Amino acid sequence: MQKISFDLGSVGLNSIKRAAYKYTDRCSVDLRIVDNEGVCIFNFKEQLSDQEFEKFMIEFRNEVLDEELRAEIFSKTEPIRNLILAHAFSNANLEEND
Repeated sequence: MQKISFDLGSVGLNSIKRAAYKYTDRCSVDLRIVDNEGVCIFNFKEQLSDQEFEKFMIEFRNEVLDEELRAEIFSKTEPIRNLILAHAFSNANLEEND
């Protein structure tokens, strides 16, 4: 059983889930929360050597970081997106034309 742990004080659970989803072609991921850590337990479709798992671990950690940064950017830009949408819909003619 091969696993990776993440401190949930630094990384959001949704970021881990999103990253795990991207690897469903290669493995399934069981996610457990243990002592404020997100523990990913991997079940690979094909057995990996230790070296291959180390490479995978680096790739997976980078994907979690990418997802975490995407979530942060989404959160920080939300007010601007809402303003743009409000402006766009305020100028739209929403009445049905016969």
